[in-house]
Amino acid sequence: MVKNRILHCFVIMMLITLQFTGCAFQFNTNENSDEASVVTESDIADEQVEAEKQTDLSEEQTTPQVDQIKNICELATLRCYYHNVAKSQKSAGKGFSHFGEKDRTFWIEYTGEVEISFDTSKLEISQDGTNITLKLPEPIISCSVDETSWNEDSYVISDDNFVQKNPITASDQTNAINEAQESMKQDVINRSTLVHTAELQAKSLIENYINQIGDTTGTEYTITWE
Repeated sequence: MVKNRILHCFVIMMLITLQFTGCAFQFNTNENSDEASVVTESDIADEQVEAEKQTDLSEEQTTPQVDQIKNICELATLRCYYHNVAKSQKSAGKGFSHFGEKDRTFWIEYTGEVEISFDTSKLEISQDGTNITLKLPEPIISCSVDETSWNEDSYVISDDNFVQKNPITASDQTNAINEAQESMKQDVINRSTLVHTAELQAKSLIENYINQIGDTTGTEYTITWE
């Protein structure tokens, strides 16, 4: 009789233990399921963001970009270096105080740089499907003299009057250099081939960029210059 009671109690305790174990297992399983769901949603969101980035990147790589064309145009700068001799003359002064002065002539040997570039903000671009029309702005011509290229040995100055002097001053030298810069600029303008070369260089670089995009995507672009 006592054995039966003990066995009965043991069975009841086993059932209670199994019920608690089942509840605990179910609870833990639900927790793991929730966590897995959160991770999955995060992964999907990341994949969507990455897909959008790839789409944007793909468009940039497969379509000619205006900003990129302007950057190329900005890089298409033609530089020419000059080694020249600037001639300048200082006339004798007027009035009694300058009586006896003589005209002075002097030459300055120097090295200069001429730069032909384009204002990219004025570059005109329009696109209609695969037809792209462009217009280069007027070239910008700037000149500069390398001041380190001339010194006292770079000057050749005509003789002065023995009595009444007409000295060559620093201001006279500066004016001569300014005249040399203007002379370089006019020389470039007169030599239209230099400007034409700069334009051809800019057009060639831009066309190569557009054609490379076309080769990548299998698209044939028609480029027209106005």
